[in-house]
Amino acid sequence: LPRLGPSVFKVFLPCFPSLTLANEGGERGRGLPGEVPCSHTMARLLSLVPRGKSGPTEIVIYDIHHLQERFYFEDNVVPRLE
Repeated sequence: LPRLGPSVFKVFLPCFPSLTLANEGGERGRGLPGEVPCSHTMARLLSLVPRGKSGPTEIVIYDIHHLQERFYFEDNVVPRLE
């Protein structure tokens, strides 16, 4: 994708996983030992999407259950919650 050089890059997600370490997953929550909290992991993976020519990648999420998940993304992407 970076070789093609898109000027604007947007990712549309119909839903976003809501399993977080604080409420359900991991060893401190109610989840199974060794269970991966998928919302933080998914946000970190989506933050690796390369930037377009005009700026950071915009990630549009339509169904999000926990609003604090917008802070899981890094600076090279812009999450937009709808």
